[in-house]
Amino acid sequence: MTLLELLVVVVIVLLLLAVFAPLIRSTSKDRRVREASRALSGYINGARTLAAERGRPVGIGIERVASEQPVNGLYATEIYTVEVPPPYSGISVQARARIESRPVNPLNVAVGNRWEIDFYENDPVVGQINDMLMYHNNPRRAIVEPGESFWVRFDYRGPLYRAFRAPGSATSFTFVLDISSPTSPPPPLFANTSWGVPFQLYRHPVRSGAEPLRLPVNTAIDLSVSGFGANGNQFTYLGPAPAQPVQILFNVAGDLESIYADTNGDGVVDHMPPMSSIHLMVGRPQQVVVDSGPDGGWGVLNVDDNGNGTVDEAVERGWPGSDDVFVDNIVDTSNIMDMSTLWITISNRTGQVTTTENGSPWSFGLDGGWGVVAVDDDGNGLVDDIGERGWSGSDDVLAIFAARQFARGKINTGGR
Repeated sequence: MTLLELLVVVVIVLLLLAVFAPLIRSTSKDRRVREASRALSGYINGARTLAAERGRPVGIGIERVASEQPVNGLYATEIYTVEVPPPYSGISVQARARIESRPVNPLNVAVGNRWEIDFYENDPVVGQINDMLMYHNNPRRAIVEPGESFWVRFDYRGPLYRAFRAPGSATSFTFVLDISSPTSPPPPLFANTSWGVPFQLYRHPVRSGAEPLRLPVNTAIDLSVSGFGANGNQFTYLGPAPAQPVQILFNVAGDLESIYADTNGDGVVDHMPPMSSIHLMVGRPQQVVVDSGPDGGWGVLNVDDNGNGTVDEAVERGWPGSDDVFVDNIVDTSNIMDMSTLWITISNRTGQVTTTENGSPWSFGLDGGWGVVAVDDDGNGLVDDIGERGWSGSDDVLAIFAARQFARGKINTGGR
């Protein structure tokens, strides 16, 4: 072989590498997403099996990744097993609870009062002392962590009451009886006594000692577009309170039992019944994006979406009916735009776990047509045709509803 022939061969090899290297890299990225979806699906089914074996609710916890970036709390790379512990009734038979009416803000009594709960033990020598596990300075050892809600029954009778430990530091112990809802039962006045009454406290699921699942490198659950229902993104992080994990529980039959998540950004983890199927997007952490859309404001423009007296604030981000989109000037392709990302769907009726393709998320805007309305954007002689979808200057938006078109039908990807 002459030197010239050798150079020709080298040039051909370099050209082939230039053409196929990006394809190989892309295929590797897609394979990691598929591996992550299979691992997550298997881990969820493992929790369903444990619930049947142990005879009590078992599920998964999704740990949000905390950072100082705009995507703080919006994705997760670690999933762990959770179990529901037995009811807590104190550390001795002398354990008691009582309710007291106290100011919401001692510095501003005009705000009004609320019912708070004290947990203590009647010691025959020193009198009443705080329950050591309810008032533990280590939040990991305390029965209820700051910002966590729970259910409590007083004197082994009457209804279960929702309550929560107010968000704050590890040394802040304020347990609030939540009867703010009109459908809540009236306060148990028989517990408003100096000597208190016995109690049963039903806690949130707690992390078990089982090995957690860490998703493959450069893969993540995109919580900014995950949630339940046709277009819900209830698992997005709204802030400003610290990001709380999402917990999904199964009952002994393997059916979906309940969901625990902070859905309004106040730092309190709430219990929700499974009214519809859960959808988790498996994608890439660098493609997690949420933007305020063309109107420049979060949520529906000039509307107080969450009823807190303020409009277009960050906690209204991604509100249904808003034009908040999932693209920005830094990330070219977000997870919801990437056709290689996958949806993990958990049926609210059976607990069945399916993996589905991501559908095209595009939806035309208020003008009812693709591209800039009444304009032939691409010069093909047709106006507002699908080929003009997402054209610069149009009001076309990216919608979760459209992206879940296969997930809603539970069209499994089969052998992928």
